[in-house]
Amino acid sequence: MTLKEMAPLCRKQAAALRREIRALREERQSARSDEAREELSERIVALYPIAREMEELAEHMEHYYDRGYCRNAKYTV
Repeated sequence: MTLKEMAPLCRKQAAALRREIRALREERQSARSDEAREELSERIVALYPIAREMEELAEHMEHYYDRGYCRNAKYTV
């Protein structure tokens, strides 16, 4: 399996994480205690960078084999 073939899997996982973030936001709005809201906020904050990383990784994988593609320095050696 090539990186280009794996990219849709990363996109799918990023979308799942975004859905989870939306669900947690809704849950946070209906939470009764401040403690519960704070815990949900922490989970949301923790998921954002993971979702962003998955999207960046998918982008990198999609274009890894393209000539002239300006690669993200984060993923180069």
